[in-house]
Amino acid sequence: MQIVIDIDEHIYKQIMADSEVYVLDNEVDRILIENAIYNGTPLPEHHGRLIDSEALGNYFWDNRSKLFEYKDLQIAIDNAPTIIEGDDSE
Repeated sequence: MQIVIDIDEHIYKQIMADSEVYVLDNEVDRILIENAIYNGTPLPEHHGRLIDSEALGNYFWDNRSKLFEYKDLQIAIDNAPTIIEGDDSE
């Protein structure tokens, strides 16, 4: 299962800075992480690559004077910044 969560930056940095296993050494961090998971957004199974639609929209806005063909649209989508890779699991 993949889930998108909003977590406080200091907790994220603390988790990433610690060794291989992060131990919740205080109740506040544990509660914050549990709430982040509870309020998270589960991603559907077998979802495709999630892209930054704002960056894609900005690309077209910045290049609005050009005439686009289907292949241009496909290239822009293929090159859009990836936020989360697609779920290839079966």
